[in-house]
Amino acid sequence: MKLTGAVLGTIAHQLPCCGPRRSLPGLHLRGLDNDAQLLAKRDQLRGQLAVARRLEWDVQLLRQRVTSSLERYLSDDELADCRHFVHDKAKLIVGTRRSEK
Repeated sequence: MKLTGAVLGTIAHQLPCCGPRRSLPGLHLRGLDNDAQLLAKRDQLRGQLAVARRLEWDVQLLRQRVTSSLERYLSDDELADCRHFVHDKAKLIVGTRRSEK
């Protein structure tokens, strides 16, 4: 995030100030015109998307490893019970989060 701030600060000094001074939430873009703000926000969102994709891939890999370990050590009935428990627990967690909102 510090690097992003430094890059945006450099951009702010190089671009002329043409439009109204508005800043997007989470970004300090004073002095940038609207197009530069949108480009900066786009770059920020692309970075967040890349992090989210990496996290999703890591979770998927971990899920595969856990599943293969469980398949190795549990019988078919125990594995079915474990999957049923995890599925029901996930539904409860999601339900709780929705009710909190």
